[in-house]
Amino acid sequence: MGDFEIWGSILEARPTPFLGQFSLAFGFLMDVDELAITSDEALSLDELPKHVVILGAGYIAVEFASIWKGMGSNVDLFFRKELPLRGFDDEMRAVVARNLEARGINLHPRTNLTELTKVEGGIKVVTDHGEETVADVVLFATGRAPNTKRLNLEAVGVKLDNSGAVIVDEYSHTNIPTIWAVGDVTNRMNLTPVALMEGTCFAKTVFGGEPTKPDYLNVPCAVFCNPPLSVVGFSEEQAIEQAKGDISVFTSSFNPMKNTISGRQEKTVMKLVVDGETDKVLGASMCGPDAPEIMQGIAVGLKCGATKAQFDSTVGIHPSAAEEFVTMRTVTRRVHAGVCLDGSPTVAMASDGLSVAEPLLISDGSARDFVTRLERRSAYRRLRLVPVKSKVNPKADDETEYELKALSYTNVTKIYINDDI
Repeated sequence: MGDFEIWGSILEARPTPFLGQFSLAFGFLMDVDELAITSDEALSLDELPKHVVILGAGYIAVEFASIWKGMGSNVDLFFRKELPLRGFDDEMRAVVARNLEARGINLHPRTNLTELTKVEGGIKVVTDHGEETVADVVLFATGRAPNTKRLNLEAVGVKLDNSGAVIVDEYSHTNIPTIWAVGDVTNRMNLTPVALMEGTCFAKTVFGGEPTKPDYLNVPCAVFCNPPLSVVGFSEEQAIEQAKGDISVFTSSFNPMKNTISGRQEKTVMKLVVDGETDKVLGASMCGPDAPEIMQGIAVGLKCGATKAQFDSTVGIHPSAAEEFVTMRTVTRRVHAGVCLDGSPTVAMASDGLSVAEPLLISDGSARDFVTRLERRSAYRRLRLVPVKSKVNPKADDETEYELKALSYTNVTKIYINDDI
């Protein structure tokens, strides 16, 4: 095995790992690099912008929206889907959206930007719905592409995928015997701790004589919005798709002590997803103060294969928010193949509007109360409960079966009737 030349230098033929970076891809707008900024420039602004427009729905978009709003800026967040944070648990995404709105961030779901123009007083932004606004700063947080062009990998034949990411096997090995790749440049799970884990596995494999594959199961992560969201393991949707049997969902919503004292009406929401056959905890989610700190410990439990029974037998720390994870005893709902078997009825977004996963058999009084609570939240104001037919019920003679209809577009993907919305 001889030496070879790459990047203008002679390298000996020895295992060579590299960790690439990402570059922003604007894609759909031309000549915006002088008008829009990325998260890189957002950290070095000379002054606080009064009005910020953000395009995107991922970590960066949601986090910077929270940062700027917390510092007093007016923030408009535009994104193309129904809810922000695609890939996270749908129920928790709705919680985050609700919290962002409650803190004064203006959400614009299913909306894209079509034009940016420099005008007196700022940057004019035009959307695909014909809306116009003028902002001091426009942040593009629409994702990044692997920045591999400058590496000249074609010179040695390293294979890349269509996005420019380096293609590797399960040990982070490229198609070239002497080259490995770890981190964001491989576009597997783009988190700093994951890149460190991949690098450790590479070192064990190549230098330690201990072949080690990176393990992407039960990797915890957090979105540092305000309050933060943190998760580990499967979302409810992923669990339904991958669990062999039924799943049980446990949820809890409460006012954390600091909010009770301050008077802020912002609830902490926690969720456990459990395999109905094995009792293994498949996933955990939390949106509320200190969620990342709490979830790091939960991640250890899931990594060790903890069951719900083991959670239940763990003594909680009182008074704390974390103790709620070991005191949730009542199943909120059981789901099999996407169908809610018991617990609260589920309303899911279909391509042609909203459809009901199972009949909403509730009293007329409860329906009126539910509609009242729906109309309190701007995200839900376009929803209406429509009576279908009455049901004879010895316990409640005024029970009616309802359908939830969308009068026009709404950014709600799921509603659980027992939610405190």
